[in-house]
Amino acid sequence: MKKKEILSLENIVFAYPNYSVFEGLSIQIHEGEWVAIVGANGSGKTTLAKILSGLIQVEKGTFKITDELVTTDNFVELRKKVGMVFQNPDDQFVGVTVRDDIAFGLENHQLSREIMQERIQEYATKVEIIDFLDREPHALSGGQKQRVAIASVLALEPQIMIFDESTSMLDPHARQEVMDVVQTLHIDDQKTILTITHDLEEALLADRMIVLHDGKIVADAPPLEIFSDETLDLTAYRLQLPFYIAVSKALKQAGKISKLYHTKEGLVSALCNR
Repeated sequence: MKKKEILSLENIVFAYPNYSVFEGLSIQIHEGEWVAIVGANGSGKTTLAKILSGLIQVEKGTFKITDELVTTDNFVELRKKVGMVFQNPDDQFVGVTVRDDIAFGLENHQLSREIMQERIQEYATKVEIIDFLDREPHALSGGQKQRVAIASVLALEPQIMIFDESTSMLDPHARQEVMDVVQTLHIDDQKTILTITHDLEEALLADRMIVLHDGKIVADAPPLEIFSDETLDLTAYRLQLPFYIAVSKALKQAGKISKLYHTKEGLVSALCNR
């Protein structure tokens, strides 16, 4: 059964003072779906993230969250349904301790102390920062900081989570830690997730990948389907193919293998069994 739409953009128009970004963009995202929105710098992906999270409003077109039309009257209320994790976790810290930081948003929502304590424990446990609750956020590693930022957003229990380049400032180990959390939220909690990224390795994990270029959609399909499309050259849009996809493409063109592989194990097995 097809899941219901949870986010919908229809023919949206948005421009900054000096240039236009979107001139009729349409996207529908369904409940429980993980969508990776990819594109090079200037493609419009960060502007799209800001629209979807309610940080800026469209000039024309319709924007719906959980089938409700976003208007100036309900803008603030509907925005609560969307949580956003930014590129730099330091930009989201406001508390002296990790506990204070998670509690900040809950206090703004005027939740009872009992509920606040329950949520702090629940979401700190979920992202494995329970041992850091009484530490200063700025004293943590990059991956730990980003997990604190995720816990702070999760504690508000949004229906949709948006990760805007949230691993781009992290080392490989910390990046994997964060992506493990994202996968858990998607698989175990069935959370609707949008990852805004230029990293196609991360996009491979998503259910669906939308490729933006100059404010337009040039591809929208499952990642492997897009990578297998012989008519689509992602490098023309200044995107770097995942390593094993790139190697597979070269070997396939040379007639060494018959299909693409996105993991080391799959590619090695195919080459060994020739």
